[in-house]
Amino acid sequence: MSDFSITPDHVLMGYNGTDSTVEIPEGVKKIGSLGSSENSQIITRISIPSSVSEFMYFSINSEYGSPSCYPFSACENLTEISVAEENAKFSSVDGILYTKARGTLLVCPKRKKGKVTIPASVKKIYRYAFYGCRNLTAFEVEEGSGSYCAVDGILYNKKQTEIMAVPTLKAGKAVLPEGITEISCSFEGCSALTEIILPEKLTKFHYGVPCFKGCSSLKRMVIPKNIISIGEELFSGCTSLSEITLPDNLRTICKSAFQDCTSLREITLPPQVMVDAFAFKGCTGLTTVIIQGDPGRIRSSAFQGCKSISKVTVDPKYISTAQKLFKKAAFFAPDGTPFEPDKKQALKTDDLSPELLEKISKHVKLEKLLEWADVRKKMYSQKALGIVRMADTGEPAPHTAVLFVLYAYENQMKKEPVYHKATYKTDYVELSFVPEADEIARTMDHDSLMQAIIKTDPCIAVLKRQSVRTIPLIPDAYVDLPPKDDVLGIGPSCRFVPYARFASPAQIEALTKTAENLMKNWSMEGRRTAIGIRSALLLSDTKEAAAYLDKYGMLDVYAKMRGMTAEAIRSENSSTVLDDDGSMHFDL
Repeated sequence: MSDFSITPDHVLMGYNGTDSTVEIPEGVKKIGSLGSSENSQIITRISIPSSVSEFMYFSINSEYGSPSCYPFSACENLTEISVAEENAKFSSVDGILYTKARGTLLVCPKRKKGKVTIPASVKKIYRYAFYGCRNLTAFEVEEGSGSYCAVDGILYNKKQTEIMAVPTLKAGKAVLPEGITEISCSFEGCSALTEIILPEKLTKFHYGVPCFKGCSSLKRMVIPKNIISIGEELFSGCTSLSEITLPDNLRTICKSAFQDCTSLREITLPPQVMVDAFAFKGCTGLTTVIIQGDPGRIRSSAFQGCKSISKVTVDPKYISTAQKLFKKAAFFAPDGTPFEPDKKQALKTDDLSPELLEKISKHVKLEKLLEWADVRKKMYSQKALGIVRMADTGEPAPHTAVLFVLYAYENQMKKEPVYHKATYKTDYVELSFVPEADEIARTMDHDSLMQAIIKTDPCIAVLKRQSVRTIPLIPDAYVDLPPKDDVLGIGPSCRFVPYARFASPAQIEALTKTAENLMKNWSMEGRRTAIGIRSALLLSDTKEAAAYLDKYGMLDVYAKMRGMTAEAIRSENSSTVLDDDGSMHFDL
């Protein structure tokens, strides 16, 4: 008895011994735990006395719960469970735990080996009864069973419409009956299976069940036409899988669905499918990707680590998006016609003065500015940039000069601001003035410069869960921008920076109202954007920006950036009133 921890209510709460065979003492009525997971590893045999009538974390009247709730789930090396014949609640056959009349199969020891025979009396098998059993070779069912049958070693219900259990050591080919419409049982870890033929009427793989994960000998698979989703890790670790056929109406390939399928050579993505993060991560043998729809539905990290992709087939109208996903591949149209590499827009520098060209070159290499401009060519199009005019002549401003002004400020905020619940009201991102950009901007017509900025970015889309809400800065001017730029890793807040630097007092006032609204009424994403706006306002030389920042205790930061004191800023930008005690009060 000294090896056991038993409560006064006769509940077994721990085993402290070192013997691999555990005989639970007579008198114990309820089994709660056999102790730590480390202690449970030494146990290979358990004997249950006649006095035990229940388990603390498991009810024989309910099969709900996780595998960890099942009897002796922590005993990874358990090979046998025996029950005293006098026990009124439980019994055992061939080391497996059943209810007394053997009407319900409760749990099979995880290290049981070989073939399992299901008695004809069994009418119910618990969901996780064979969870973690990695040494089973086959199932068979006694004649006369009205509830179950076994076909080719796999256990089914009697009508063969549901898979009950698959022996992990089953080898070769498995053909599933046509009556199977859903798969909720896993083939996970069946490393000797080379082929699985799925029934044509199959409609889904149950969510959260990585059905074929770790089937390392599986070579080919045809997904039936009615399947619309490939779940998380469904084929993860199928290292021999070289052929996979996906149905035309497939809608989703979830996270890590084909991760580390290193033998996969080619994949055809159906027209409407959305491909989640890491879906094909580590598929190092993949050389060919055929995209039948819009590559914009593919997450940028979907093919992470797939360094062998050399050929991508895609509709010509999606070539630009595909090139961002597969930067080193050759691209072909569906008819086999190769694409020429997408040419970058050229930066003209011959219309800049040598002095300004030198100043731009000191701040950023022209090659880097070219790359940045090429990534953003849809936003900062030639048409949009052409709006900007020179202040003295009214002639179009050099596009390179306009791009540099935008780059110098926008590129400072390379990450979205971090939201901290305790400090978000005063947090900000450190930004700085760029004299060269300001000097160039002063040569341009202010109204046309702001018009160009507004045209390319009149509002910021804030992502809240799955919906995009639009915050207008300019009346009747809306455009949804992506919540994150996958190419540069820059969120939308960066686009407030050039806007705030050059905006008029009225525009800044509208921007402060937007920030105030975000602070009061929005979630974490909105407040994070408000931090971005607040940071951008530090660059505005308007009284409206100073007043807003003073409200949030940031006027000292604002003043320091200008080599001034907060009091000097207040004095310069405010009216003054003498209080009753004679002290000066600033009214911004």
